[in-house]
Amino acid sequence: GCVHMYPYMVPDGKGSLLVTSSDGLSDSKGHLLWALKISGFTRLIPISKSGQAPAFISYHPYQSIDRYDSAGKILWSVKLGLSGIGTYNTPDDECLPFALTGDGKSQQIKIFDLTGKLRKAISLPAWASNVQTIAWPMRGNLLVGSGSNIGVLDGEGKEILRHVIKDTSFNPYHGPDGTAVHFDPVQKPYLAIMSHGSSGYSRSVLLIFDPTGRLVWQEELNKLGTMLVVPQKDATGEVLLVGGMDGVIEYSLPKMTNSNENAREGR
Repeated sequence: GCVHMYPYMVPDGKGSLLVTSSDGLSDSKGHLLWALKISGFTRLIPISKSGQAPAFISYHPYQSIDRYDSAGKILWSVKLGLSGIGTYNTPDDECLPFALTGDGKSQQIKIFDLTGKLRKAISLPAWASNVQTIAWPMRGNLLVGSGSNIGVLDGEGKEILRHVIKDTSFNPYHGPDGTAVHFDPVQKPYLAIMSHGSSGYSRSVLLIFDPTGRLVWQEELNKLGTMLVVPQKDATGEVLLVGGMDGVIEYSLPKMTNSNENAREGR
């Protein structure tokens, strides 16, 4: 099977952290608290928000999506053919579980409420194999992609952005992963996306789109693994942190410049 793949960190509500992975739930010292008893590739994803008791979802490939409490008890299970799971942030900032179902022209994500009731379904393009929620240009949207193809869909499945990654020394394979960044607090957010080479090729590409969806920055880097948005030290907007083989790199928007001169501040 898969060992400690797809890790996520989540507060335990007691001042420490828990770590989820394909193996199950571990404490901050790496001790496995309870195991996922699922064969094959799966993942355990936190769905609780800050201040709430930890809760999680996992799935049996092509069989069911399951919700767990912090003790590993299954609270509900929905049987359906699915190939993946994720979390969807609604326009009201609810964090809900979704299942990726179907293939080709029938591909959808099915979004469930926290009791296991189907909330809505969103149809996806046939080329979209990777799906995640994204708050760009607003909450309730989806970042989808496969290989060099990237798209952003609204909550009804309508395409907002479509882009093909070009001019890289490798063929993008894993990803995309993305986040919205308020570089300037008075503007709408920028969109930061990273995509990666295959497992044997340690290269990634970072792309940044302005609030209108225009590509304003592209940079190829050694393998990246993490992307975070944090407040600037002077509390005027946000900066983007990406971490990988070269350590942590910070990106920000220069205060007095044209938008096509967005640049990396430093390592």
